[in-house]
Amino acid sequence: MCLTRVLSPVAVRRKASRFAAVPILIVALHVAAGAVTFERAWRIGLGGSGRTVEQTSDGGYIVGSYAVPDAHKMCIALLKTDSLGDTLWTRLFGGRRYPDSVQGYGGGSACAMRSGYAIRGNAFRQETWIDVIVFGTNLDGDSVWNYQYIGPDDDNLSSLAGTFDGGLIGTGVFTGLPVENMTFVKFDSVGSLQWLKVVNVEVPTCGWRVVQTRDSGFCAVGTADTGQAWVLSLVKLDAAGDSQWVQTYDNPVAYLAYGLANTHDNGFVLAGPWMYGACIMRTNQFGESLWTRHYRVDGYDSTERRVRVDGFYADGRAVAETHDHGFIIAGRTAPRGGFPQPLLLIRTDSLGETLWTRRFLPPFAQTAIASDVKQTTDGGFVITGDADNRYIYLIKTDSMGRVAAGTEEPPAVLIGESALRAQPNPFSACVMLSSPEKLSGKAMLDIYDCTGSLVLREQFSGRTAWSGTDETGRALPSGVYVARAVSPGRVATVRLILSR
Repeated sequence: MCLTRVLSPVAVRRKASRFAAVPILIVALHVAAGAVTFERAWRIGLGGSGRTVEQTSDGGYIVGSYAVPDAHKMCIALLKTDSLGDTLWTRLFGGRRYPDSVQGYGGGSACAMRSGYAIRGNAFRQETWIDVIVFGTNLDGDSVWNYQYIGPDDDNLSSLAGTFDGGLIGTGVFTGLPVENMTFVKFDSVGSLQWLKVVNVEVPTCGWRVVQTRDSGFCAVGTADTGQAWVLSLVKLDAAGDSQWVQTYDNPVAYLAYGLANTHDNGFVLAGPWMYGACIMRTNQFGESLWTRHYRVDGYDSTERRVRVDGFYADGRAVAETHDHGFIIAGRTAPRGGFPQPLLLIRTDSLGETLWTRRFLPPFAQTAIASDVKQTTDGGFVITGDADNRYIYLIKTDSMGRVAAGTEEPPAVLIGESALRAQPNPFSACVMLSSPEKLSGKAMLDIYDCTGSLVLREQFSGRTAWSGTDETGRALPSGVYVARAVSPGRVATVRLILSR
């Protein structure tokens, strides 16, 4: 079955804020063999960025994000969608209802609890120091409890994760304690603090990512600069929060603190940037490295499992183990010194060998980057991040990393942009492109492939046919392309699907 719908702005419950998440990108939904795929982008006020995403028990998704509702306020936000990506509600935390001493909130990572959700933030105060705050909500996103830690200096809670008992585990660094080092905080299912523990890592470190492990313990990763080199620390706790072991690593894996996941054998996989590429490291249950894979995109070397996309820089920001014990890595790609810069998705087998790569970029954006990735119950993947540093970006793919459209996509009218018309779309031999509005001056038509590479540029008078070829006349493969007509004061775009 194929389902195509036009998404209109939705009614948003505003108990937490008067600002709504405005849908910016409108795409077709595709339902085939039980798999739903979509892309969504929202802007809250002046902008926002997705930080974490989880599939909820009702099949929908909860997105934790950072938002800027106006020029004077910074907030953290929860955004709840249904299984099709339609917004159910948005909640902002921060702003004028909080004490004047709080300038705003940064952060925004969130997770599900037994009876609701939690989102963490860092409060910026007039006195310039940074404090920690965690908001707990019910299933409707209404705040029911909060926890604050106010130390004498800058405090940070970088990551939250749900626990088997319905509570929370967090990591970061708190000041004012006898030892200032990697800090863990454990909350029960109603938000009460159960314990606070500090692990005295040799190189004092702020915890960046935390997970609960299969043996009911906890593990966190962090990285620190010694002044001469960066050092990565992986710390394992038991269920009571007592340290079991600490592993440290130096270059070239010292930056792998962006992503952390517990594997089926109670080992770990870490992800982050390495030189000019993405990198993951697989460890056993004691944090001892089993192998490391580098995914450089400026060349090919089979011994390093590089993804070949000449002239691009790649960066890994999140990682998860898949149902078949492989891995999914999300981040970004960027042509050196240029644009566009699409979001990157890499799927590997259990040994880190590349199975496929995908790139995503909204038609109105120049950049996109992933912050979190999870596998969904239907075998697909859900990814969140941002586009152009202003839009909360949410993608749901099938098991092959594809966002398919079974029928013609409705035109997407963008702020400051209009939509090109494309008939037919999808197409196999030729598509007619036309502008619904008169383009002033000398207009140009650019067509990009899914990697963001320019494949065709020509003058555009307002109507032209494209036969799916590049500038040399070479037939291009099936896939998703973006046509972009640019004239003084006007940009018109449309996403094209070539199916040969």
